[in-house]
Amino acid sequence: MAARFRRYVHEDPPAVAHICCGSGWGLREAGVLARVAKGAGSAAVIHLHAASLFERMDRSPADRRWSLAALSVADRVAVLGPRFVSGLAARGFLGAVVVPNGVPVPQSVQSTPPPSIPLRILLLGSVEDRKGLQELIGALEGLTDDERARLTVRWCGPILAPSDQVERGRRAGICFVGSVSAERVEAELVACHGVLLPSHREGLPFAVLEAMARSRPVIASSVGALPDLLEAESLVPPGDVGALQSALRGWLSDPADLVERGRKSRVRVQTGNTLIHTLNALESLWSPWLARERR
Repeated sequence: MAARFRRYVHEDPPAVAHICCGSGWGLREAGVLARVAKGAGSAAVIHLHAASLFERMDRSPADRRWSLAALSVADRVAVLGPRFVSGLAARGFLGAVVVPNGVPVPQSVQSTPPPSIPLRILLLGSVEDRKGLQELIGALEGLTDDERARLTVRWCGPILAPSDQVERGRRAGICFVGSVSAERVEAELVACHGVLLPSHREGLPFAVLEAMARSRPVIASSVGALPDLLEAESLVPPGDVGALQSALRGWLSDPADLVERGRKSRVRVQTGNTLIHTLNALESLWSPWLARERR
């Protein structure tokens, strides 16, 4: 990849090379590409979509050193939210800027369905441990039979978990839908009362933003940039079965409140996470180099 990138930037150097990456080897490669871009006379931006950045940086002094070294090659570093800015500053890297993930917000959207029993709960994404499968199963198993009968839990996404875990999940009340089309995802979002994302690690997932843009309340793990997006009442510690179970019980105890929570969700996306917010942040980030190229 570095060789192809080098040929491209030397043949027709862009004003800015905007390099998106995760953490680990992705960040190391981004540092190499940033150095190549600068060698061709382009500015280099590293845009972190990293879910496990701080976990890796804190694993050892060596991991922190090479992560900081890769970031320091770039002219600017973009991150998904203020938590990443402060987290990097605490680990020795200053000056990161926020470029939020943004989604289209439908002009008109069907409001959260009227509270009904069972409540329809939706999960979107691959079915595997890192998405909180075990915690969800444990939370559902800890509910009373009456509580479980008042919930319908559907999970749309490729099934990557072992068959015994999937079978245990089915017994706990999860309907695994499998991979579906974008149109089916839209239909599932419209039909649900709320969305869960009990992941162990995330950056700023589009599934959550798309649900909120459609006035659906969310319960998610307090990882990545999600605490910058969601209110405290919508967050649970990653890996905490009891907290997830309590959050589900909260929805069951006051289903009428989900309509108001859904309305607030849509407002929060409109306030900071539309496509316009992303584009404006990128324009501001690139403007010094674009202005120089126009002169």
